[in-house]
Amino acid sequence: MARARNIKPGFFANEELVELPFATRLLFIGLWTIADREGRMEDKPKRIKMALFPADDFDIGSSLDDLQKSGFLLRYEHDGARYIQVLAFNKHQNPHRDEKPSSIPAPSMHCANTVQAQCNNEDDTVAIGLIPDSLNLIPDTLNLIPDSISRIQVKPHVEQTQLDAGKVPDVIQEVFAYWQKIMDSPKSILDENRRGLIKRALEKYSPADICKAIRGCSKSPHNMGQNDQKTKYNGLDLILRNAEKIDRFIALDAGNARSASETLEQKNARIAAEFLGSDEKTIEMEA
Repeated sequence: MARARNIKPGFFANEELVELPFATRLLFIGLWTIADREGRMEDKPKRIKMALFPADDFDIGSSLDDLQKSGFLLRYEHDGARYIQVLAFNKHQNPHRDEKPSSIPAPSMHCANTVQAQCNNEDDTVAIGLIPDSLNLIPDTLNLIPDSISRIQVKPHVEQTQLDAGKVPDVIQEVFAYWQKIMDSPKSILDENRRGLIKRALEKYSPADICKAIRGCSKSPHNMGQNDQKTKYNGLDLILRNAEKIDRFIALDAGNARSASETLEQKNARIAAEFLGSDEKTIEMEA
């Protein structure tokens, strides 16, 4: 049964969403209306299509995958049945008081797995990066100084088996606490989405490099609110979105602002001037 839901103006300016196809964004809104009061529903693409896009040729399954990759929902299995959890649903929606409680099991540490990776026993964890809720309890007095992260003794490329087994939770906590401090966001919570983002980044980057990327983002006027929307784009979902973003912010932190932020047109102009042997020490470019 479809339900009335809320949509906030910020939806249309979300940096993660705007990079997704129009139909996928519309699907995301539609999912709210068929989700239960906890933001859950059965993962049945054909049924979802008939409920939301009965007259359109639209690949629902692929769009659901894109929404999961971007951190907006979780596709998981429980006792052989497939479900969808809309992440942060309760943060943005206010279900009617008479709406029935959810009958769908929540994604959990045990006996659950994502659609992409099968679970063989009760000791397997959700592949999206869930870590015990106790790790969410970060002491209020935790006060990291900028260089402290570089002393964490963790290999630049953490073994996937270690990550799946939750062997590096302290590093995840400290990286998140560092982001809280740098971005002055002490009330932000280390939820499952942020844990997953940090965990995936640790597969290819050292904790020190991730913190450099965080610091680099804080040095970008645009990301820190000096833009037409007067909005900060400094969340972990942006900083750690992919390797390109991480590398860009690391370059900003290193002071290599030109290579990190120049447009293709500016880069071509610089290369052309250097190729032609310009004697100018500096090349004037548009900001």
